[in-house]
Amino acid sequence: MPTEAVIRDAIARELELIEPGMSLVRTEFPLPNSEGSRGAVDIVAYDRYNQVVVIEIKRSNTTAREALHELHKYTELLMAELNVAPEDIRCILISTQWAELTRPFTSYVRNSAFNTLGLSAYVNDDATDIRLTPVAPLDDPVSVRLTTASEILLYSEEVNRDKAFQKISPLLDEIGCPSHIGIRLNRELPFPGFPFGLYLVLGTIMPEDPAVRVLDYLCDDVPDDSLEANGDVWEYRALCHLNSQSLGLAEDIEIGYPEKFRYLTSTQGKWQITAIERAGAFKAQRAILSDSVISEIVGGGTGLSVTFFRKRSSPRFTGAWKASTVDALNMLSGNDFWAQALRLWIDEFEAEQHLDDVLFHIYNPTNFLKPFAYAPPSQYMEYAPMLAVSIVKSETDEFCRGIQGELVWDGTITAESVIECVRDICGEPWMAATLPVDPSTDSELLARLKLRYALFEIYPDNPPMAIDVVDGGLVRVPPTSIEPASVVGDGAFEIQWESIAPLANFFHVRNLELVELWHEIQPNILRMGSQIMYEGRKSGQNDSACP
Repeated sequence: MPTEAVIRDAIARELELIEPGMSLVRTEFPLPNSEGSRGAVDIVAYDRYNQVVVIEIKRSNTTAREALHELHKYTELLMAELNVAPEDIRCILISTQWAELTRPFTSYVRNSAFNTLGLSAYVNDDATDIRLTPVAPLDDPVSVRLTTASEILLYSEEVNRDKAFQKISPLLDEIGCPSHIGIRLNRELPFPGFPFGLYLVLGTIMPEDPAVRVLDYLCDDVPDDSLEANGDVWEYRALCHLNSQSLGLAEDIEIGYPEKFRYLTSTQGKWQITAIERAGAFKAQRAILSDSVISEIVGGGTGLSVTFFRKRSSPRFTGAWKASTVDALNMLSGNDFWAQALRLWIDEFEAEQHLDDVLFHIYNPTNFLKPFAYAPPSQYMEYAPMLAVSIVKSETDEFCRGIQGELVWDGTITAESVIECVRDICGEPWMAATLPVDPSTDSELLARLKLRYALFEIYPDNPPMAIDVVDGGLVRVPPTSIEPASVVGDGAFEIQWESIAPLANFFHVRNLELVELWHEIQPNILRMGSQIMYEGRKSGQNDSACP
């Protein structure tokens, strides 16, 4: 086979082989480099759109590995040293061998800012016959993630629970959900209910998979905008189908969701993880996706939850930082005040060009009643909505400043009881506490109870400021009074703003009503999802199969 230089010169003489209207600038085009070694592009040309075309030629798998490095280098030098605008640059990679090049070329095309063409070259011995064939990038890899579609299958006997995953996996595989996990849970004894559980979580379903067509009958019952599906519509349909078609899989079934899993496996919940079973992609990922990471994901700690988000990030890592801020803001969907204020606060932080770390910790259920599904009023604060974003030094974790969001009360006591408000706006309290609630319903309930979302900026050495959004900008409001605390002790202060009282004050004043509300909710909680789903399975009625 001819040398690269011979192939280069032959192609340079016949650029029409690549595309009509292409004109040669020169071969071995020199590029200066003020930061290192210079470069020489095999061919530089102009196309008929007056774009600069960088053409690199390779003739073996060994040199092909260098090709993308050279494209990265030469495009950067064109911009940095010759001030060519990125939108005026194209790249063409020609190689006689593509075995070692196709996958990295695909990644380059997917992530590069430059229009890039790959051509496979046939060249005879004296380079008098050259044929160029376009090389298509590989299809985008299919990424599989854990979704929010989950449920708890309950058993009285451990041996039956331990066999369940092997029975369920083939059924899910048949309907286009080959990737899923089962987390074995044992309840601390004594316990009057079913002490053995399998927490089933489905992985991503590809709607274009022909096997998924068996789920089409559920499109009316579970529409694309279903609140219950939390965006994982096909996976939720798969759960509905599984529960309506598969008799005898469990003695009872309850709906699962990240907050519930987190509570069950906490000290208060008293369920212990004994093993995690995997199928499909999650089985293949065992070496990089540990059991502890899976538990964290299922509990919502790394983005699975649509209400809970925890992440450490930094503007030093541009792509990860952008993704983190988008995820944080998405987590505040339905809470317009917190979302708008956080966006403005992040804009301020970015404008200051800090390289510190930022810790995000957000819980935004947009459902005042949801914590009553887990705990009595005396423990509500552990599950109350909260927004905490802190700027810390990356090396020392020293706190610089942050914002803290919480529910507050305006101090007004309404004549209407709490449970009357809930029934009037939300309907059955236990349903509202356990199923998704429209954010507008939550806002209406909070307004009737004289509660609202508030934000405060926290500093290490100065009193906090209340934050408001006025005319599209952040306004910081100092406290109306700062008095020495009579209860906490020396060095502590009670900080107050007008019409802002802690949520704890509301719970203290209306404690009896809130205890009544909790007693209204709790007796129905354990049977919430299981009755609907289990009865649907026994009757075979698709209507009642969905949680």
